[in-house]
Amino acid sequence: MTPNLKPEERARDLIDEQLRRAGWHVCDRDQIELLNHEGTAVREVIMESGHGRADYLLYLGTRVVGVIEAKPVGTPNWRGGHDSP
Repeated sequence: MTPNLKPEERARDLIDEQLRRAGWHVCDRDQIELLNHEGTAVREVIMESGHGRADYLLYLGTRVVGVIEAKPVGTPNWRGGHDSP
C-alpha cells in the first residue's frame, strides 16, 4: 500500500486487493468489461436518481449480485451490530 494516502484511498486499495485475491476483476465505472470477466467489481457506481451511489457493485456476467458500501471500523451495520476490526 502507498504511504501518505487519505483514509478513503487506503480503504479503496485494501478493498481492491481483497477483491482481487478473491478472484474479482476490479475496475472503475468507465472501464467496465462485464463480458470479458466472470466476476467484476466496479468502483464508485452512481445509481439511478434518488438511490445515491455504491462504493462497489459486484457483477457475475451482466447481473448485479452484490453491493459493497465501505464504512469506518466501528460503524453500525444494517443489522444494528458493529463491524469487526
